[in-house]
This record gives sequence, C-alpha cells and structure tokens, in this order.
Amino acid sequence: MPQPRKGQFEYDVCLSFAGKDRGYVQKVAAELNAQGIRVFYDEYEKHLSGVKIFMSNLHVVYSELARYCVIFISKHYGKKLWTNHEREVGSGARV
Repeated sequence: MPQPRKGQFEYDVCLSFAGKDRGYVQKVAAELNAQGIRVFYDEYEKHLSGVKIFMSNLHVVYSELARYCVIFISKHYGKKLWTNHEREVGSGARV
C-alpha cells in the first residue's frame, strides 16, 4: 500500500457502495477512470486480499489516501457491514 505524501493524495476519489449496487458503480468507476480521475474501486485493487488486510487498508485509503469519498446511498447501503465500516473510516476524507 502506498504511503500518503504530504499535501498529495493517491486517489482523487474512493467509492463506497453496497455490493448489490455494483453494476451501476462499476459504470461510474469506469467513466471516472476514462476521464483521468484516480479512483479507488475495489475491483481495481485485487492485490489487497484478506479481510483483515483489506479492512485495515480501507481505513488508510478512506481517511488519508483519497481526496474525496463518494457514497452511493441505496436501500442496501445501511444494512451492510462493509459499507458502515467504509462510512465510518471515510469521515476523514472529504465526503
């Protein structure tokens, strides 16, 4: 995992969403990526494996490495463990 550089961000935006909304978010991530926006999207980060490793890295990504966090609110979002964790750690990013 890259270390944050003072005054710089590794990602322009991180995306927080419920798995059931993946189809839509995947299209958004692809479009942002095509526009040259550095996106943290879990499918782009396959090298982060293992639940403990992934959750600890999420904290760093969402609170230090991403300039903004975009939350895709849906009826599924508040019911999932991962999304609640992302929302909590993402409070350090500019939401």
